[in-house]
Amino acid sequence: MLKRILKSGTCAKCRICCKYDDDDVWDAPGFTEEEYKENKVKTEAAFIQRDDGLYYLQMEKDSEGIYTCPCLGENGCILGNSRPFRCGLWPMYLINTEHGLGFALSPVCPEVWKLGSEEIFESVRGKLLLINKIGHDCPTLIEDWSPEYRMIAIPDEKGNYHYLPDEEGLDPHLHFRELSDEEVQDLHENVLKKDFPEDELKKLDIIIKLKHKGAYITLAVYDRGVFVGYAFFSTDSSNKGLCILDYFAVMPELRGKGYGTRILSLITSHFSDKTNLMCEVEDPFATDDPETKQFREKRMNFYISNGWHDTGLSVFMYGVDYRIIGSPVGTFKNPEDVLGEYRKIYVDMVGEEELSVNMKINNF
Repeated sequence: MLKRILKSGTCAKCRICCKYDDDDVWDAPGFTEEEYKENKVKTEAAFIQRDDGLYYLQMEKDSEGIYTCPCLGENGCILGNSRPFRCGLWPMYLINTEHGLGFALSPVCPEVWKLGSEEIFESVRGKLLLINKIGHDCPTLIEDWSPEYRMIAIPDEKGNYHYLPDEEGLDPHLHFRELSDEEVQDLHENVLKKDFPEDELKKLDIIIKLKHKGAYITLAVYDRGVFVGYAFFSTDSSNKGLCILDYFAVMPELRGKGYGTRILSLITSHFSDKTNLMCEVEDPFATDDPETKQFREKRMNFYISNGWHDTGLSVFMYGVDYRIIGSPVGTFKNPEDVLGEYRKIYVDMVGEEELSVNMKINNF
């Protein structure tokens, strides 16, 4: 698909896309059912079908630790124009984005990587409808996002594609978007229930009710159009008092890649001129179990290392001990102010009677 910008002789000399090591053999292309039936007679190599429904060529590791595609011949790929879609699109990937399928570039191919995003985009512009149809017909061809990719092009709300300038496509550009009720429900059912213990998770109907009252904020986080995480906040309906970071997580496949720190910085700046911002973490000082204590300390230290501070307040609420952590911004000067606003949010949420039974201040 990149013949306009990539000469066949260049590919034949390089062949990096047909050879893998243990770190990138996962990137070997899968064949759809149709591609498999068309190509299985053209090679003696064996195929294996994986859980994603695609068929993969079996490759043996050589003495140097390299896996070579068995369809690679002296003059290039023996499959010719019938090679699988993933080979034809490489080094680009289809990626789910906010408004549809985006096109991301792998840094593995040195020849394409050095080209400008506009030039790459123009080379595939005429095939966007076909590529989109193939991706929608076979979702297993859509890849997971990695921040090391360069996003080449994404669609807008109307489905019209535009390319991202080189630096914008390469560097993280995070932004928030308010979630609809339907999106909150989907996230609650499919993501939050996996990310948080049952005893920490608010019921969906309570979140939606508070959201409609203006006392709950549900934000999705996107990087270059890709959904990378979420942040939910409890607040008063005026948004002028305390705001509590209720749930915050990076998508599992993107953890350990620096998104947590970036999103927390975005949260701090987003609320800097609006409210006082705090969060609750399970109190590491309220357990004697070494493993539990270590896990809780790790979570609390994440905030501390990013400029937040321990307010010294600990509460026992609905069977869980929490430590209240304050953000770098805000006007509260003493624990009494924090506690007053903190309690007010929960009174508005569940009522004075229920809160008096389920909330206890541990150290104030």
